[in-house]
Amino acid sequence: AIVAGQSIETAFWKGWDDPSVVNADWGDERRIRAMGLAPCCFFPHYEPEWKELVERRRKSLSAAAGSEPRELVCLEDTTAYVMGALGKRVLGTRAAEAQQQPEEEAVPTGAGPEI
Repeated sequence: AIVAGQSIETAFWKGWDDPSVVNADWGDERRIRAMGLAPCCFFPHYEPEWKELVERRRKSLSAAAGSEPRELVCLEDTTAYVMGALGKRVLGTRAAEAQQQPEEEAVPTGAGPEI
């Protein structure tokens, strides 16, 4: 899911992956750019234990100069992100809890399509 979004930056958040196995400057925006198939960034394998980490890091998602911070969509192993001509939606369990943010930072909630 991460590579379908705007950035792979969230892959480093949990500490599961060792970025040093690839000799690259991971602070360079070009190195963390993903495929851009979806207009957001993904945090896969979300579980309640990651809630504080997500809340702390979501504002730090890199954004192009002068643009708004990137949208973050948390996905559990039992959820899916679906988008098409009618909008985008998170489907599955507990997805709404993971997406909760203050009003000014709302992201898809899984409660219905974002059109």
